[in-house]
Amino acid sequence: MSSVISEEQRRQLHEMLDSVLDAMPVKVDDFEEAERALSGGLHGLGNQALQAWADSANTSDALPKCPCCGEPMRHRGCPTCMVATTFGDVKCRRPRRRCDRCEEELYPHDARLRFAGHGVSWPLAKVVSRLMAWVPAEQVQTVLRADHRVELSKQTIQEIAYTAGEMLLAQEDAQRQAFFTLSSAEQAKGIPQSTCHAPVVAVYADGAMIHAEGEWREIRVGRVRALDAEKNTLAQKMFARFLSLEEFGRQLFLEAYRTGYGQASQRVFLGDGAHWLWELAALHFPEAVPILDWYHLSENVHQAAHDVFGVGTEEAKVWAKERLSELWEGGHRQARVAIAALQKQLRAPTKREALRKLGVYLKNNAERMDYPRYRAAGLPIGSGPVESACKCLVGARCKQAGMRNWRCRRAEAILRLRAALYDGHFDALWSSHLQQAT
Repeated sequence: MSSVISEEQRRQLHEMLDSVLDAMPVKVDDFEEAERALSGGLHGLGNQALQAWADSANTSDALPKCPCCGEPMRHRGCPTCMVATTFGDVKCRRPRRRCDRCEEELYPHDARLRFAGHGVSWPLAKVVSRLMAWVPAEQVQTVLRADHRVELSKQTIQEIAYTAGEMLLAQEDAQRQAFFTLSSAEQAKGIPQSTCHAPVVAVYADGAMIHAEGEWREIRVGRVRALDAEKNTLAQKMFARFLSLEEFGRQLFLEAYRTGYGQASQRVFLGDGAHWLWELAALHFPEAVPILDWYHLSENVHQAAHDVFGVGTEEAKVWAKERLSELWEGGHRQARVAIAALQKQLRAPTKREALRKLGVYLKNNAERMDYPRYRAAGLPIGSGPVESACKCLVGARCKQAGMRNWRCRRAEAILRLRAALYDGHFDALWSSHLQQAT
């Protein structure tokens, strides 16, 4: 049993608990009232218990040295500070250290008491960051007030989440830069390893537009999925960054290997036909099977059919169905011959141009359309997962009402937290990459 809380404090806490229990209703059909009373009562009890602990907790610390001159710093009392917690505000005593030579002052315990210099505890900062990954600060305020009896300003809420996300981004940037400054031999030895041994690992990339720093900008989105034989997701990693193509490719490379790319029996890279995607794939994922997204291909075929025969016409439907049937069976040459033949029959420049563009599209992606082989090998043929990431990860958070003119780094910070929640890595990242860094 802990000896930190005194017998008198324990007695008072037990009396509070008895009061909470005594206030609960008698009848079972008052279940809602009972739950509400218990929730409020236990929250108050938790606040008092945490305050009692803070009043009695040991404040001793190792004798620190001045960061400027290296001399031992003197003890200058234990001032109190108010810390907002998941149980409400708690007053904490912590030692102050001072260097008489440099007149520098330190509070050695603050790094663990308060999150990154903010007046909130680490558990509350975690709650704030999780909520901010889903909704804007105004809605976070409402949840904190209702569930934790905590009042924080909109600016404080934003700064907490931005700080958490930026800490993660800074670590990732440092890791990426350190890895790619190594020699080829050193990189081969230092490639991230994963405990996931999936039959298939699929790598995806795309882009989404958000309004940032006065204009619409493209943020690159990457996603990696480790799949079992039934194409169920065993592990995944998503991210969205305003990185150059070179740096984005490097980040995607590292995330792929962290998700089991190196151990996978089969590796694929799926894209929608954009040239930058295949350049990235050739550079960082040369062993992967490049696959043109079937659904993007279908959209291109249907668009050409509509341009030639008219939107929604029976002729457009039949012609598109015939071309897609050929492509589904691997007959991209047959489809291109049919497209060229129809192009010769037309005189309208716009229709001829629509067919020309489709023919070029098929020719440029001919090596990425062997769909019978992909299906036989059990490989995915659609880039829907990265399009979903563009919508759910980026669009749903950064394009809400009033969500304009983001700062690029702050948008990245929020999306880093959001991606961690989608991937199921949030708790692990918080404990291993944030709290252990203090």
